[in-house]
Amino acid sequence: MAFALTNKSQLNPSAPGQPGVLHYEFADQTAISAQNTGVAGLKFIRVRILIKSGMANTNTALFAVRVGTSTAVTGPELVAVSPTYTFVTNDTNLTWEGYGYSQTGYQSFKIDVTNGTGTASFDAIVDCW
Repeated sequence: MAFALTNKSQLNPSAPGQPGVLHYEFADQTAISAQNTGVAGLKFIRVRILIKSGMANTNTALFAVRVGTSTAVTGPELVAVSPTYTFVTNDTNLTWEGYGYSQTGYQSFKIDVTNGTGTASFDAIVDCW
């Protein structure tokens, strides 16, 4: 069965007294531009990325998660970064999960991808709280 996502966002319910989690899913991306959560002062972010295609032998990719304090990622704070992955022949996909904490609090986020060669196509799941 193939892994597939549809772009969507939602607020996940949580236990009483616990903060709600803003949940986003993105399908078939090559980068994720600024996403405004509409909630100021968020502190934590979790990102799970699945590279599905676009990588061949010796191609590389690196992911950087940045957050900002306005509706756009203004004055970005780098909160999570992946190692640089080098793909080898017959790699079919790669999963990376990263966690970040914002010292100042944030309202928007984006995911930048640095490709050495090739262009990674990926799905992403992002949780903010």
